[in-house]
Amino acid sequence: MTCPRCGLSVRLRASFLTLERCPRCIAKRGVSVPMVISKDRPINRSRTDRGAVRQPRLDLMPGELEIETTRDRKALILALRGELDLASAPSLERQLRDAQASDAERVVVDLRELEFLDSAGLHVLLDAHHRFRAQQRPALFLRRGRPGIQRLFELTATDSIFDFETDRRNRVSARRCR
Repeated sequence: MTCPRCGLSVRLRASFLTLERCPRCIAKRGVSVPMVISKDRPINRSRTDRGAVRQPRLDLMPGELEIETTRDRKALILALRGELDLASAPSLERQLRDAQASDAERVVVDLRELEFLDSAGLHVLLDAHHRFRAQQRPALFLRRGRPGIQRLFELTATDSIFDFETDRRNRVSARRCR
């Protein structure tokens, strides 16, 4: 199913499942747009192979999520760019599971260039937080995003659950909340 207005593409695995209205258009613009059936469009054009590091692209299509993976000393940094929603959440979940299995001491999810985050994306981050907390290694941190992204954490009262990392003049400090 594809949204003709924003381009959101969702693959439904069972033929009896339908998605009548575009959740992104409703969430971002407050407009109810009917989804249309499409068979040739991929679910997520920004999907990366396991462990692959992607170079940043300048031309993200609406609804795409780009995940750039870098290593910094003992940390594995996942920089998100684009939109983290129902269609792109599985891609981030795979990357977070791979990061958890890595030898890094810390995993940092950088939200600074994220343009949109919905409940599916927040759910992936919460699941990852609980998995990382149960394993106790590596530690999971988030880098604060734009005001709209941070507002979602505040409205859902999850800002006190996550551990946020802030950069201050090349000095990195982490705030742990319990």
